[in-house]
Amino acid sequence: MIFIRVPDGGIPHAVIGFPGNLSPYQGMNAAGLTVTVNQARPRSAGYQSLSGRSNVQTAGRLLTLAGSLDEAESMIAAEPRMCSAIMTISDGNNSRGAIYELSPRGWAARRVGTNGVVYATNHFLAPETADMDDDPAAPSSLRRYDRLAALLEPNRTESLHGYLDPAGMIRIMRDRIDPWTGLESPPDVFDDGGKSLATHGCMYEAVFDPGNLWFWVAAGGIPVPQQRFAGFSLAKLAGLPNAKEVSPPVYP
Repeated sequence: MIFIRVPDGGIPHAVIGFPGNLSPYQGMNAAGLTVTVNQARPRSAGYQSLSGRSNVQTAGRLLTLAGSLDEAESMIAAEPRMCSAIMTISDGNNSRGAIYELSPRGWAARRVGTNGVVYATNHFLAPETADMDDDPAAPSSLRRYDRLAALLEPNRTESLHGYLDPAGMIRIMRDRIDPWTGLESPPDVFDDGGKSLATHGCMYEAVFDPGNLWFWVAAGGIPVPQQRFAGFSLAKLAGLPNAKEVSPPVYP
């Protein structure tokens, strides 16, 4: 499901969700900022809080108020947090991005490095936060991280580095290789325990092009990654001027 919000005194934005869900786990605003939220398991109950904002409340505030990565980071630093999360933020107008590892006890940023990429699954890696999440990390998170490394890092045999346009990202999201065994899951598998990027039971998938304010969504039939990715223009949906038609309209 796609929700378009045009808040009074805020930035118009799109939120991608699923039936019955209104929370902004993924979204993009008209300033070209994208925000996505991944869950992280806290080290223990002591690494959670009964006060502050939830992960999706923070994401919603960022989409409403932040016009750049710097503004988003300033808000993150000032936000009281209830629980742990991994938040990926990209700034399409300034070609910047970072992954924020968030806990009620602190936070850290992992920024795009000299290799041009930064990526995450569901465990912390920054030195400042490495002891704040579950240890050891779940095998599913470690597997999927290793596969992302193989597909994103330059000079790797299977790397798509240099081809990370929306079509390249969709190829990655449809990848069914278990990096620990080299085996490929069948295309009709919905959830095999997270042994690959495409087989962890996702309910929808979205790819963003914040420079053009376009996004593509796969949903409906399962497995979701095998469905077509339908394109949308945030500017057009929000009634903004100079809206450009999304191209291509569909990734089969």
